[in-house]
Amino acid sequence: MKKDEVQKNRAATKRARSKAELKLDLLTELVPMLARAVGPLCEVVLHQNTTSPPTIRAIGNGHVTGRTVGDLMTRIFVNGQDVTRREEPLFNYMSTMPDGRQIRVSVIPVRQDRRVIGYLAVNFLVHDLEVAVQALSVLCKPEPHDFAISENFTSPREVIAQTATEYLRAQGRTLALLSTAERIQLVRHFKTKGVFQMRRAAEEVAGLLGVSRAAVYNYLSALR
Repeated sequence: MKKDEVQKNRAATKRARSKAELKLDLLTELVPMLARAVGPLCEVVLHQNTTSPPTIRAIGNGHVTGRTVGDLMTRIFVNGQDVTRREEPLFNYMSTMPDGRQIRVSVIPVRQDRRVIGYLAVNFLVHDLEVAVQALSVLCKPEPHDFAISENFTSPREVIAQTATEYLRAQGRTLALLSTAERIQLVRHFKTKGVFQMRRAAEEVAGLLGVSRAAVYNYLSALR
């Protein structure tokens, strides 16, 4: 190879390295800010592939895995093969740290001129969330029964209306035709059924009878 060709190749290699360093420098600046933006359970790591083996160039929230700049990249295997030179991203797989905690990991190759110069990893600590999910599943799981159970929430208005309907049906009367004395007897029935133990019962009874709340209290006084 001629001398000028060697020099051209060296210059091209130098330019490529310069571009790679600029890209890595930009990511180095962004990594800790990205980690801070996502939150304390998420670790963002930039591994530089310009060293062998790859090492951590920048890291945010390193407390998640306990690593720092200069530490080695974890070895990742897909179907038994080391992915150090992998060019396709790996999204959201589960990994277990040495202390037994689980993290959800995504590894994204960083390329320059078709060459992988680094890996951007996003490690989300899910161990505590997994424990919470297990606890919630226990709390939310119903006990099995051999029979169907249903439950409806009722309001004071519904209870009062139903009580009045049953009473009037038994008396063969309609609400509109009740005399004052009969209204007092209906209020007595409400009292016997414990209707007035409910909050705002007097207002609901007054609305049903088409009278004021004071009138309902007068009916109750008459019963005494």
